[in-house]
Amino acid sequence: MCKNTRVGLGSLPKSWLPDGLARAIHGVVEDWPIPDREMLRAVRIPTLIVCIEGDEIHPAELGRILAGLMPEAELIVYESQATLFERLPALVTRVSSFIAGDA
Repeated sequence: MCKNTRVGLGSLPKSWLPDGLARAIHGVVEDWPIPDREMLRAVRIPTLIVCIEGDEIHPAELGRILAGLMPEAELIVYESQATLFERLPALVTRVSSFIAGDA
């Protein structure tokens, strides 16, 4: 369990700031939807899904649906954007570990 500490944005590395995240997901909004959600059951690779409750562009409920369909999915849901930023160091650690293939 990660310790919940308040972190000011000024103390974070530039790559962790919101504009870096925005650049990382910029192309996602233009992706095409799959014709049948059931096709996602065939995805057999580890998938990390990160959501924020109340996000109108990437609803947390959709994250729950996707995680329920993909057998190897891990879902992380934050209560708010503020909570995500407060826990950003732990999230970056988790994403780095996920990319490295660690459990």
